[in-house]
Amino acid sequence: MSSPNNPNRQEKIREQEQLARLRKLEAEINQTPATKPQEPRRSLQQLRKAIEVAKFFGIVIAIIVSLQFGLWLVQMILIGGVAWVIYKLLFSDDRSNL
Repeated sequence: MSSPNNPNRQEKIREQEQLARLRKLEAEINQTPATKPQEPRRSLQQLRKAIEVAKFFGIVIAIIVSLQFGLWLVQMILIGGVAWVIYKLLFSDDRSNL
């Protein structure tokens, strides 16, 4: 049953199987696109987000400080006005102007 073509035939079958495997592997490689590492992009996005958050908090702090200064200024103006009215009522020599 053993013929001289049998070993050649087995070699051809092996070669065909290897070629089929190689084609299958090449198809898998070509299907999955080459992707760049995600960490640099992710860290860059995190850095941008951190900068945006820092800008937001900086604006919030600037607004709070300006409101505090404005309220202090209004208090000083009101206290000065009340003090002026009290001075005019109680300590002014010329009461006919009121």
